Amino acid sequence: MTDLTFLNLVYTRISHDLSNLAGALYNGTELLAEDPLAVKETGSLLTQSATALMSRLQFFRQTFGTPFESAEDKTAFYLATLSVPIEWHDCCENALERAIVMTLADQLIRGGRIFKAEQTIWATGERLKENERLADRLAGDGTNAGADEAPALMAAYLAEADGKKLTYLQNNDKLGIKIENR
Repeated sequence: MTDLTFLNLVYTRISHDLSNLAGALYNGTELLAEDPLAVKETGSLLTQSATALMSRLQFFRQTFGTPFESAEDKTAFYLATLSVPIEWHDCCENALERAIVMTLADQLIRGGRIFKAEQTIWATGERLKENERLADRLAGDGTNAGADEAPALMAAYLAEADGKKLTYLQNNDKLGIKIENR
């Protein structure tokens, strides 16, 4: 995968994840313009959307932006903005781990739990997507990839750049991505 392809994937994913929140903020400001007395009803929508937008922006900056020191890991804040509840108590140490968490979060249909165990990040939940192409995406195969597969391709790119190999694991009700040295 080329650097340009990677940048396109990052842009596509960030745009996808921020567009609904930006739309909600825009709609909230329109409601206020039409009816300034609707602050009570609109205020909570604006606050929730702005908080989620900032959480996602901070997560994306930490994952794909210039590294900055002594910053609290924003993964849990990102996961809290998703439409399904995802439990996460660990700490991502780098962009690769964050891309893997994004990949696994996309596989949880009704929410669940993501956790680290040694060199593997696991997802478990009531319902997991059946994604037969996920292993190919983690190997860096971007053939006919959609926006929902961008995190797996981003993880593959970051792993390759860091001299790592990703292995897709499936164990009954769990999906895992193991990080190994090449």
